[in-house]
Amino acid sequence: MMLFLLVSNFCIGQDYLIPKKSLYRISEEHKFLKRFSYPDPDTTIVDSLIHSNFNYFDSLVNIAFLVKHDSLYDTRFYALINQLKIDTSESVLLKSALELSNYGLEALIALDEVSDTARSFQYWRHIVRTIVLGYEYEDFITTVGPDLFEPDIYSLPLQRTYFNMHGILHNERENLQNSLHKFITSSSYSIYREKFHQVVLDAFKKGELNSDYKYAIIQLIIKQEVMHKEETYLNDYRPLIDTISETDALSIIEFIDSNSPGDYYPQLFIDLLENSNEKIVMRVIGASSNCWDEIKCEQVKFKLLNFFNGNVESLKFHSAFALMHDCKYPLAYDYLMSVVEQNRNNERYTAISWLGDACNAGLPMSDKLNSVLSQYLYSNDAKIKRATIETYLTYNSPNVIIALIPFVDYELEFIAKQIVNKILAYENKSFAIEQLQAYIASGKGGEKHKQILEKLK
Repeated sequence: MMLFLLVSNFCIGQDYLIPKKSLYRISEEHKFLKRFSYPDPDTTIVDSLIHSNFNYFDSLVNIAFLVKHDSLYDTRFYALINQLKIDTSESVLLKSALELSNYGLEALIALDEVSDTARSFQYWRHIVRTIVLGYEYEDFITTVGPDLFEPDIYSLPLQRTYFNMHGILHNERENLQNSLHKFITSSSYSIYREKFHQVVLDAFKKGELNSDYKYAIIQLIIKQEVMHKEETYLNDYRPLIDTISETDALSIIEFIDSNSPGDYYPQLFIDLLENSNEKIVMRVIGASSNCWDEIKCEQVKFKLLNFFNGNVESLKFHSAFALMHDCKYPLAYDYLMSVVEQNRNNERYTAISWLGDACNAGLPMSDKLNSVLSQYLYSNDAKIKRATIETYLTYNSPNVIIALIPFVDYELEFIAKQIVNKILAYENKSFAIEQLQAYIASGKGGEKHKQILEKLK
């Protein structure tokens, strides 16, 4: 017991600013404390925070991830401190002390003013120190010099500029992240389904999310909802999307889109096609190709046609791809060709690429498309030139062979190889031979053209 008290007696005035105890050591001490009042001595900090009460899930996240909230002067902070001054029972400490970690240095100073010296209070106070000085350590760095272990700890917390990925607590933090990941993907998901959903809503409402947390935990929870086609939960994101930052709103849409089953189009997306934010609408339009949801695809097509026939040019442009891709809508195809001709708003490159989409693979290239594209085979813009060649490679007709023969020595070897294979595989070999012979006779052909000709013969 004396050893535990000595190890726990860590104060902010020490020269060594990083806590000497790892999360592993804290977890071991947690087991030690549990022996006095809990029947299972092997209970870990992860077990306690999740299984004892799901409301403590956020506390576990604060240990595993950097989750910053702009709440330093929130009245909640003073309420928590005042509560601890009159009640340091373990249930209060578990909830309050971990919540205090969001307040950084301010919390450390305030906790040192609480006089209670009970073992459990010392334990939770040490966890707050571990989180603040270990996982949010970079918030106190004012200048990044050669020695990152000399921060001005008395400065106000700054916006995150550096994260010490190789700190002494990194391995423990990574293990805790893995534990959270396994928990969310376990059978426990069905039990805590609604609570997991609330975790996502609360996380976005609170403010800035660490990217690791957003992609490792938040996306994983949304994935469970999408895979199970839980429309009720997904519909909750519609009002949320209107209140959070555009970046976070687009993240939610991205998570839903990237994890949706092929035969599922969320009702949320149909509703968001009427959103007032144009970027959000364009992102949902981007998620609307390959719509195989037999129930909803007609609604999607109807909305896309409204955009295509409307007056907002950016929405018309983005809806054209889905209409060409899924609906084989000829007017969308013609429209994209007109964009290439007009070079409107620097959309030429995108339009050329879309015209070369795999949905057109193997089709004969129309004379009109060939006329539109051929001049860009010799563009001074390398990006445009490459996109044009790759679009020609998508199609299969005589004009494609004629257009590609001059580029068998194209500077990008893997594309040059595709061109050679295209010519060698062309079904009308006599035509390919004739065109190669004519090109060589004109004095433009090189050694590689002769090699291809020999192979065709």
